[in-house]
Amino acid sequence: MRKYLYFIFVFLLPLSIIVICKILIIRTLYLIKIRKRSLGTSSKQNHSSNAINFLLLSIVFLFLSTQLPYFIFNVLYSWFGTRLMTNLLARQYLAINNLLSV
Repeated sequence: MRKYLYFIFVFLLPLSIIVICKILIIRTLYLIKIRKRSLGTSSKQNHSSNAINFLLLSIVFLFLSTQLPYFIFNVLYSWFGTRLMTNLLARQYLAINNLLSV
């Protein structure tokens, strides 16, 4: 049961909140873009909208790339316990994960 709570509150819930917020922001920007297009705007404003969308998606990717390895290690540690830490590769993986999560 503890494994599932860890998955929900440490990984799934923050990821869901980030993704939902980003989707709402992108949706709002898209609606603004449609309204501005009907009024006639320059391509410079469209370029800035694309840059914002890229920034928002890169934040989600950054969260996944830093938290997913750490989460995987914690799941493996909860299954195998301290036996996992006797493996040198697992300790190196944990050190890299700690650097990524800082």
